Amino acid sequence: MSETLLIMADTAGSLEETLARVARLGDRFELPVCGEETDMVPAAELIDPGGGRVNDFLAGLPESEVSVKATASRFLRSYTARLASPAVAAWALERRVPDVGPGNVRCRLGPHSRATELGLVRADFSCLHDDEAAAAAQSALPANPLLAWLQHKLFRLHLEPLVGQLAQHRLVSEKVLWGDVAAMCAAVFVYWLRPARGRSATLDADAKALLEPAGTPWNGRGSWTVFQLGGEPTSVFVRDSCCVRYRFKDQARCVDCSIIDEDERATRLQELLGS
Repeated sequence: MSETLLIMADTAGSLEETLARVARLGDRFELPVCGEETDMVPAAELIDPGGGRVNDFLAGLPESEVSVKATASRFLRSYTARLASPAVAAWALERRVPDVGPGNVRCRLGPHSRATELGLVRADFSCLHDDEAAAAAQSALPANPLLAWLQHKLFRLHLEPLVGQLAQHRLVSEKVLWGDVAAMCAAVFVYWLRPARGRSATLDADAKALLEPAGTPWNGRGSWTVFQLGGEPTSVFVRDSCCVRYRFKDQARCVDCSIIDEDERATRLQELLGS
């Protein structure tokens, strides 16, 4: 395993050690192995069209000041951030992919239509074929198939049915919801991983590769624009739809929103990333 991918240790060790290193990046990167005995909700129940757990949860929330669309969108953003951040970071930094298929994930639903905690049932994962932990992995793969395994588990098996549920029952367009997914996945690279990896061509390439291939529902939900931040060119994802977060009290439009002007975006990006 290339040493340039390791963020906090000389050797990678087990998947649990990888997840522990990733978790040091912040709360949203925590993905503990919690086992079957937990009071968290199985993700498979959340996305089951016959179960309706997501919609039951959202239907019980007060909506006097916000729209149905904003509530559903906020839930999906929080869920995607909690699910994608540790999985994507483990792939980008150590080329290990925890199994985040719905059958292996548990979720805690908190107030204000947010997912507050996720955990794994088992420490199942895939990795590169030359990883020292390859013998313990579900699959040991070359680089491109490893990325495809992540995309399959994260997008196809988990987020695609969740988007379908929200679109069907909450009257939200799939374009907006997939924009939420793409924006949160891009944010892992653009904002949250930057302190760990620095600004690099590899970081940008990984971000763009994750949101491919063309023709998938998560591809084409925005565009990559280069800004000069801190004296360096930095690729930033700008989505092609609005999540209407601003309809919540005291919430501004997102920095990657399609409906803010470029001068405002550049100013806010400089504040976020320019130092």
